Amino acid sequence: MKKIVFTFLVSLLFISVVFGQSNSDSKAFLLVGKIIGKDSGHISIWYEVDKSYVSDTLDVKNGTFYFDGKISEPTYVLIMEPGSRPSEPRKMAGMYIEHGVMKLTIYEDHFEDFELIGSKTEEDLKESFLFRNPLAGLVDSLDSQLIALNPTFKQVIDEPTNKKMWVISDKLDSARSELHLVDIRFISNHPKSFVSLKLLDYPGLTDQLSLDSLKKFYSRLDTIIQKSENGRKLQCDILNRERSAVGAIAPNFKTTNVNNDTIKLSDFRTKNDLLLYFWSLGNKPSRAAFSHIKDIYQKYHSKGLEVICIGAVFLRDKWIEAIRKDSLKSFHHVFSRGLFMLGDTTDILHKYSVEGYSWDLHILPVQILIDKNGKIVGRWQDDMEAMDKRLTEIFK
Repeated sequence: MKKIVFTFLVSLLFISVVFGQSNSDSKAFLLVGKIIGKDSGHISIWYEVDKSYVSDTLDVKNGTFYFDGKISEPTYVLIMEPGSRPSEPRKMAGMYIEHGVMKLTIYEDHFEDFELIGSKTEEDLKESFLFRNPLAGLVDSLDSQLIALNPTFKQVIDEPTNKKMWVISDKLDSARSELHLVDIRFISNHPKSFVSLKLLDYPGLTDQLSLDSLKKFYSRLDTIIQKSENGRKLQCDILNRERSAVGAIAPNFKTTNVNNDTIKLSDFRTKNDLLLYFWSLGNKPSRAAFSHIKDIYQKYHSKGLEVICIGAVFLRDKWIEAIRKDSLKSFHHVFSRGLFMLGDTTDILHKYSVEGYSWDLHILPVQILIDKNGKIVGRWQDDMEAMDKRLTEIFK
């Protein structure tokens, strides 16, 4: 009898969701949750839908709670004890929900051991974790070891430490390569999974794939996935990558520099080769690399090289202070209120600017070399040696 009543209540709740909301692009979902060890109280839930953040506090009665709404595609949600923090994984569970009815079981002191029935995307995610989690853990461990050996990213370190870092770096490169192969294998075998789309949008993998490979994997995704909000975003990212690839003509931009003077990319056409250096105030490797950028400038400025440093910084005063502290006044400086962040649509680093253009940046620092004809002739991410070689060829 209880099972019949429960099923009837679920049906009523689900029908109310379907007919109570009018967004035709979205479909209804109902999450029926049970918390083992907690009969009453509250639970918090957070997720993003249609570029808006949704959060709510749900009542727990007789160890059960209900959550319903509409989503246009599989969506990642966080369910947690009210007031819990990311440093408390036992009080927090992250998962993919889909349209339809889902049943969730959570254990009060071990949220991470949740069980979700009714979400194919969550099943796919767990399948991918079986193969990638051990490698991802190894990557994180090796990365932490490198940072511990050189926490301030000093340019000069002692020989024994340098040797240790080279050994760890080789292991790290190998582990990352294996992790990328695992992800590529999953994507190839699961073209109808939203997890494949998520992996393709992951910077670590995207940066390693050639543009042709990225386009190939995208083309093999199910049409429904391609037409989803995140699918369209990835398609736009691919287009931006094409536009900012070596061989493309760099788009013109107009903004102001550190002295509030107008600066345009077109001002340098036919006159100078131009190096764009994308950096961030809080990114230690990009700050440390400035010494090498200075050397390049001193070596090639007399031959026509100019440098525009584009800083992703939230506070203008801190940005100006960094320029002074690091003795960077020889360069042109452009201020950006944070890479990839929503904000001023005139910002040349805005992910989707007024012109619909992006420099396709994922990890800093990045250097882009533009010749006097406005063509992008070089692009590097943390590869100063390759950049030096290209500059030597140009200015020989």
